Amino acid sequence: MTALEKLDARWQAGGRICVGLDSDFELLPEMFQGNGEYSGIRSFNTAIVHHTMNLVLAYKLNLADYIEHGPSGLHALIDTFTLIRREAPDVLTILDCKFGDALANKNAKYAKFAFEQCRADAMTAQVYAGGDAAEGFTHYTDKLTFFLCKTSNDGSGEFQDVEIKRGDVQFSFKDINRPLRLYEDVAISISALWNRNENCGLVVGATYPEQMKEIRSMAGDMPILSPGIGEQGGDFEATIRAGFIPKLGRLLTHEGSSLIFTPYNKHGQKHEDPMTFAKAARQKLLDRTAEYNSILELEAA
Repeated sequence: MTALEKLDARWQAGGRICVGLDSDFELLPEMFQGNGEYSGIRSFNTAIVHHTMNLVLAYKLNLADYIEHGPSGLHALIDTFTLIRREAPDVLTILDCKFGDALANKNAKYAKFAFEQCRADAMTAQVYAGGDAAEGFTHYTDKLTFFLCKTSNDGSGEFQDVEIKRGDVQFSFKDINRPLRLYEDVAISISALWNRNENCGLVVGATYPEQMKEIRSMAGDMPILSPGIGEQGGDFEATIRAGFIPKLGRLLTHEGSSLIFTPYNKHGQKHEDPMTFAKAARQKLLDRTAEYNSILELEAA
């Protein structure tokens, strides 16, 4: 089964939300921290996975939250992927690493780490070096690579919103008689030129639902990973309405620390029962899934 097939199957089974295992060691309950970085992160992830694995659409692990701890963090990262593959093999896994080099053979080494060492189903990557460099990722035809398109941060428009005019990628959109923004060019180029094996996706922030709508019209049925729900204030409902595809989904709305660290109270204090976090994550995931399905019902009405 390819990564795209796994995503589609999980959607049909009712998965709606991509859960981010952004397991910042400094935010873990103290009883986890007392076991050291490797054991603490891995034990926390295990609790979250066991309480959410029958509900999620996908899991995404951000490399930054692990690599800062050196070998112990990388060990926890790889072991978490192993845990998910063993306990929930039907759930899509994503390494959020945003790798990207100017040479395809270097990108192939990054992809080997993601797809062979971590054994993730998907990864995130940069587009700036162009399509020839991206082949280092896309030659893994059974995997998915989500390329950055319109990111969720406030300053994303500094480069991504720059207007350009490059007619060779607009052949499928001849009715567009205006300069394209760079993120639009990225969406069209990847859809029309890079996605020959149906193994490409896009990263589009939930903080930009209007741009999501434009991108979806240009990207066809490519999967879209949409971070920014939660602490970044992304619009959950508007994002779904703009980005999902009827009967296929292919929109991975993502929640990370706002879901897995739900029990922090307004004073920043944390509950010391480790299962409090896992149970709260499950309940929030149930609520979000129900909210997602309600939006789909309204769309279908």
